[in-house]
Amino acid sequence: MDYYSLLGVDKSATQSDLKKAYRKRAKELHPDRNPDDANAESRFKATSEAYNILSDPEKRKLYDQYGKDAFDGKGQAKHTSNPFGGFDNFGGFSDIFESFFGGSARRQQQNLDIYEEITLTLGELITGAKRKIRIPGRQVECSPCHGKGTSPGTKPTICPDCHGHGSITANRGFMTFTQTCSTCQGAGSINKYPCQICNGAGATIDNSEKTIDIPYGLRPGNTIRIEGGGHAVLGSLGSLYLKILVAPSNIQIVGNDLLKEVEICCLDACAGATIPVKTFDGVKKVKVPPGVQPGTKIKMSGLGLPRSPTNFERGSMYIVVSLTVPYLNEESRNQLKAIKESTKK
Repeated sequence: MDYYSLLGVDKSATQSDLKKAYRKRAKELHPDRNPDDANAESRFKATSEAYNILSDPEKRKLYDQYGKDAFDGKGQAKHTSNPFGGFDNFGGFSDIFESFFGGSARRQQQNLDIYEEITLTLGELITGAKRKIRIPGRQVECSPCHGKGTSPGTKPTICPDCHGHGSITANRGFMTFTQTCSTCQGAGSINKYPCQICNGAGATIDNSEKTIDIPYGLRPGNTIRIEGGGHAVLGSLGSLYLKILVAPSNIQIVGNDLLKEVEICCLDACAGATIPVKTFDGVKKVKVPPGVQPGTKIKMSGLGLPRSPTNFERGSMYIVVSLTVPYLNEESRNQLKAIKESTKK
């Protein structure tokens, strides 16, 4: 099965399509959701590998041209053209000059940051929250091999092609070109005895729960950064970036204010009344003036959203009046008609 099929998209998929498809597949295939499936982790890793390749425009271009053969077992691109064989095609020309000027080889650095979304309630936007989350696909250093990727008691051997330099240099006329060694992918060594736990990758998937603190005063679309919450490999820690979404609600956010539609009996609307209104600060009593009309907004100060994560001063909650009509018996209807007639005088 190819990478596009693994993610359930076609070759015309945009970066946004790929991201949505990966999130969906990662959640479906996560080992924690499939505890009785021995193959769940391998399928999960394959899906992550597919997204890693297709989400990178350069890697995707190589994959579309050469397929999986363009990459090693760690998702790193092999050199698919001979850099010393002349300028017979644009690809070879590009590879040589990118290597010469430190292009693609230097750009092949692992992205340690992770980007995810988290859905909060309106109440959590007001008070902040502590959440326990699992971060799909988070990689951490493999404990048995301490991130080296080798089996205990073994060491990598020097690469026979680059002799430990990690790159190969060749002369072509008056110019000298340096290319990352395709045999060891620039490592300078070859791992003949890979760790059985991580299969030589030096990293494993972390499925543990993390408790994160979410500050008050956030808004839909905001992004918060959790330092150290990203991948933890190669002796470095990435960050976790969480985009804030808000659970569906019948309360509307307008800046720092909240708008809540409240149904009021038309008789109370005529005579005026004091009604209970549920807010995020408990039930509050609100006075409805006589003759209030549908759509009227009644302000409740200080019951909206905090202005920012550094300013807890809050906006207002507005009640938007909606009228209901009660069923009346004949006696009550006659009384109401009498009242109506009296208003005409």
